[in-house]
Amino acid sequence: MIYKRLILIFIALCSIATYAQQDIANQEKSSVNFPVIEFPLSQIQQELKQLQSIENQEHPKYSALAQQWSETNSMINDFIFSPLNNKTQLIKENFELLQKQLNKTKKLKQELNEMRISLLKEDNINLAQLDIKTEQGLSLKKLYLERNQICMQYFQNELTNTALNTT
Repeated sequence: MIYKRLILIFIALCSIATYAQQDIANQEKSSVNFPVIEFPLSQIQQELKQLQSIENQEHPKYSALAQQWSETNSMINDFIFSPLNNKTQLIKENFELLQKQLNKTKKLKQELNEMRISLLKEDNINLAQLDIKTEQGLSLKKLYLERNQICMQYFQNELTNTALNTT
């Protein structure tokens, strides 16, 4: 029984070896051998000299092209960005004018509120001399003084808000 197994293993190994040899032979038939190209040092140096001479001859042409490209690019940038710069300047000037106008408006509002407060104070002085009663028995002087006090407080708050917004 052991001999049978050894014989089967031997046959299997022989058949594997046969298939492997056939596969190697097929690969050798289908492979392509490239010839080795050798360049002597003198030929390489000669090629380098030719390339350098071509580069030296072509360099002025490329330099002129680069200069022309630079000028064209500069003109394009001027064409594109010049109107933008002008618009930016106009926007900046308009903003400054609006800021000045806003400051003037705030100042006028502040002066108006100060004037209102002073008029209410004068009105309070005049009301001090007045002592008229309504049909319900309420003092007009007291009603007007309360109204003036509320108005003065409102205008004082407006003054404070205007001063805070100015800073």
